[in-house]
Amino acid sequence: KVTAIHELKITIERAGDQQVQIIAVDENTSFRKRREDVTLADVKVGDTISAQGALHADTLLATNLRIVTPGSNPGSGRPNGLGVPEPPPPSH
Repeated sequence: KVTAIHELKITIERAGDQQVQIIAVDENTSFRKRREDVTLADVKVGDTISAQGALHADTLLATNLRIVTPGSNPGSGRPNGLGVPEPPPPSH
């Protein structure tokens, strides 16, 4: 969860261990929200994000950063988080 943004550094609280982590971004970082390309300006305090990159000292330099919508699995691209389409509602 994003707790602060300062220039090109995003401070997060990690979900698993509640530790503070700094994520740095640069001109090579790709930003996504759902299936759309977004920018650093679209990242807000309180957002849940998922980032991939390389760890340098205590900072993760992100190559890919995804803004995760509540109730979704960051890797699945499916709203139910299961990676499979939801079945259609029953017709009566």
